[in-house]
Amino acid sequence: MELGTSIDDLLKEELKNPEFKREYEAECERLESAYAAYKARENLGQHKS
Repeated sequence: MELGTSIDDLLKEELKNPEFKREYEAECERLESAYAAYKARENLGQHKS
């Protein structure tokens, strides 16, 4: 990685690797689900971590 490389550029390069891309997308889905659950609990007044 070159000095000055942005995280977006690094990610763009890493996403060319099919295995990395598959795991990255799976992790994004998990994070979206966790965030949705957090927001649902927050809306119900249940701030449980």
